[in-house]
Amino acid sequence: MKQHDQRQDGCASQRNPLLTLAFMTTAPENKYFDRKSARIKPSDLAALVAGFANAEGGTVAIGISDKTHRIEGVNAIGAEKINALLNVAKDFCKPMPVLHEEFLPVVNDAGEDDRILLLHVEASVDELIFLKSDDVYLHATCTSPAC
Repeated sequence: MKQHDQRQDGCASQRNPLLTLAFMTTAPENKYFDRKSARIKPSDLAALVAGFANAEGGTVAIGISDKTHRIEGVNAIGAEKINALLNVAKDFCKPMPVLHEEFLPVVNDAGEDDRILLLHVEASVDELIFLKSDDVYLHATCTSPAC
């Protein structure tokens, strides 16, 4: 069993203090929050960003496994891949949605200092956000027991 790392206490987003590390690793994903592994392809992340923009906005935490909720961090993927993730709105969306990036210092599951990338996506009020492939996405949460 992994020991509690006190360096994580109080770790929260400056932009949205409700997004604590404890919340991001335990809460179910919802229409305002999603978590993704740092291994996500930029094109897949773009669909999520567009979906949040076409809904009510939301935050994607990159570097937390969406399957296991483990803290992977983003440092191991390198600067080039991090840049590709930061540029998904510009590279894959039209028009470009408004988003704000935030790096949150964490200790990953290997016990190393690392970071989580938070992409805070604003809702697009006056226009639909498309992918450059002309696909349109809407981020929603299914509340049916069949999901």
